[in-house]
Amino acid sequence: MLNVAATEQNLTMGRQIHAQAVVTTADSEVQAGNALVDMYAKCEKFDEANREFANLAYRSSVPWTAIISICVQKGFHEEALKMFKEMNRENVRGDQATFASTLKASANLASVSLGKQLHSSVSDWD
Repeated sequence: MLNVAATEQNLTMGRQIHAQAVVTTADSEVQAGNALVDMYAKCEKFDEANREFANLAYRSSVPWTAIISICVQKGFHEEALKMFKEMNRENVRGDQATFASTLKASANLASVSLGKQLHSSVSDWD
């Protein structure tokens, strides 16, 4: 259901589902937590996405990509790159969406050296 709320960018539906998840303690499960971060990010609710991200016990590439993406959308390019570096330190492998958002952050900072580092990191994914 959170995927539907995220796809439709329906924040009201997402918040209702989140409230129900808290009541039933489903938000402690990895998939629910990942979906919450993704939903809030796609609804452009940075504070909520960041709060849920911070509460995750385990972070797959889904919440990492979501939080990096919303950082870029909100103009927090340095924070996006910081998150990408932290994701790499935690040995979480990103995907094309992670790369695209991180590359955009690097481009917005006009940093050739960061772009080269990013390219090197992504090349290691293969």
